[in-house]
Amino acid sequence: MSTTWILVAERSSAKVFAQRKLGGDLVLVQEIAHPDGRRESHELGSDRPGRTHEARGSVVSTFEPRHTPAENAADAFAASLAEIVNKGRNDHAYERLILVAEPRFLGLVRGALSHATAATVTGSLDKDLSVATADELRHKLAHLLPAV
Repeated sequence: MSTTWILVAERSSAKVFAQRKLGGDLVLVQEIAHPDGRRESHELGSDRPGRTHEARGSVVSTFEPRHTPAENAADAFAASLAEIVNKGRNDHAYERLILVAEPRFLGLVRGALSHATAATVTGSLDKDLSVATADELRHKLAHLLPAV
């Protein structure tokens, strides 16, 4: 059997579809919700700059965090999605993987994949198709899905 998994993701949710036979329909395998992806940084934690005091004198300065809480939440969700597809590869649930997400989030997911899982990626689309139906997705990904 030759199965292709399609991970369709955005910062607050993801779906994993499978095409179990060449040219076949897409079947929903799993839906993953991530409510923190909808929240703003100030809802996830402090988005005010931190403060430091110098050892001498009364100089107070601020520093900006490297990542906002919203960015950290997106990184964590991308890592959890990578774990799901890594496990799927380890369990031999699929042979090929297609990634679909808006450009920045697609980069986060790609960066979180293991090398072995990244090698199974046969295509990607940098577009948010998170609300697309299985039929719409199959049509939009026709050029990436194996047909024969």
